[in-house]
Amino acid sequence: MSDRIEAEARQQWAQKGALEQTTAVAIGGPPQLRRRERSYFLGQFPERVYKAASVRAFKQQKVAPAVLKALQDQNCDHLFLNATIVPLAGAVLEQAKRCNLPVTIVYAPDYRDKETALVITGQTGRGTGDIWLG
Repeated sequence: MSDRIEAEARQQWAQKGALEQTTAVAIGGPPQLRRRERSYFLGQFPERVYKAASVRAFKQQKVAPAVLKALQDQNCDHLFLNATIVPLAGAVLEQAKRCNLPVTIVYAPDYRDKETALVITGQTGRGTGDIWLG
């Protein structure tokens, strides 16, 4: 059902004139593709997610070694952190800096999954096996 809604929205967008599109972008930003899917992974497309961790597992220190190991992988290209866990993520931020990975702190209350602590995106997308750490 959501695919049909998105298809209709894209079709309506394409039918707008240049002035209408420019005005719509200025008021509400550009149209977003697959917004619902991206809301589960801190704004990232699911197929780009290499590894992810939940807030619960991160707070219980279950995933710290796995995250540090994943950040060293050559496939990783960006780290996204939920703003609520930044105080607990010192070691992760240091490792990302050592590996020259760009880091983005994400604070967006409209994301559906408020339990996602961090997302590591990869150049080729999903890693081997399950993407969830911990």
